[in-house]
Amino acid sequence: MRSLIIAIVVGATTVVGFFAARHEDPLEHVTVVLTDGGFMPATVMIKRGGTVTFSTDRDVTFWPASNLHPDHGLYPDFDPKRPLNFKETWTFTFDRSGDWAYHDHLRSYFTGTVHVVE
Repeated sequence: MRSLIIAIVVGATTVVGFFAARHEDPLEHVTVVLTDGGFMPATVMIKRGGTVTFSTDRDVTFWPASNLHPDHGLYPDFDPKRPLNFKETWTFTFDRSGDWAYHDHLRSYFTGTVHVVE
């Protein structure tokens, strides 16, 4: 019985945590860093008109851009149009609401999503 109660409490805490994370207030600005493990954070929520600054802590060039790979057609403006030096940052202003999946054009297995809300 005690195990059942613990399982219920842990399960309820997990569900509450999930919904709390999904209903965060959108931000005006977010910084996303490409690490050896991928984009961190991989999913962000910003207000329409908000910005995301992309950088990397890796010692290689990178190229954050809208899906679909390789032409970036879902949101063509969300593309710096060139590789970025690992010392550079790139900031993009999201003026369209929606869920915008993106990737590193040079290593397309690194992916993320920007949720843009009104």
